[in-house]
Amino acid sequence: MRRAYVYFFWLASILWIVPLAQGQEALLRGTVADVVGVPLIGANVSVEEFTLGSATDHDGNYRFTVPAEFVNGQSVTLRVQFIGYRTATRVITLLAGDQVFAFQLVLD
Repeated sequence: MRRAYVYFFWLASILWIVPLAQGQEALLRGTVADVVGVPLIGANVSVEEFTLGSATDHDGNYRFTVPAEFVNGQSVTLRVQFIGYRTATRVITLLAGDQVFAFQLVLD
């Protein structure tokens, strides 16, 4: 009987731990402003390699989640575009958890 409990405990532990061992999603967030520091409302922030992105809010903040299946330590390009400004890009490494990137755009 004791052997059955031990077996059940190990099986339950494995079934509980396996989903935790799988990848976690990445949260990309930050701000977009001009060179003076004025927040740019509605700037487009996206990951070039995927169809993921967001627009900045009234404070120039952006925030979006990259699903766990894409988060594997690979390098991707974060792109910021806004009408009248030069496009800014930054190569980043996708890691699980919170990642913060600030951008300053220059007039075109």
